[in-house]
Amino acid sequence: MESANGRSSLNHTKALTLISFTIGMADRGFPLTHEALTSYALEIKCIQDPNAKKFSSSWTQKFLSKYGDYISTKWSTTLNGVQHSTLSMHLQ
Repeated sequence: MESANGRSSLNHTKALTLISFTIGMADRGFPLTHEALTSYALEIKCIQDPNAKKFSSSWTQKFLSKYGDYISTKWSTTLNGVQHSTLSMHLQ
């Protein structure tokens, strides 16, 4: 599948590999950011094509839209924010 700018995206098998990795990381308590997802996708792509170019800034949105049956996004707070709230409660 070619993107509008001529860059090739991940094929279905490689996309499922990325999804499996992403879910595994989330299960371990390390959900991926959009930037990390793009970075790992590029690493997978470079195995097939060492000269692969970066994905566009909107690539993760398109990827998540296409593979929404497998993976989704959720908003969360940072651990530092949670720690701060907890510490503030105990200091009052």
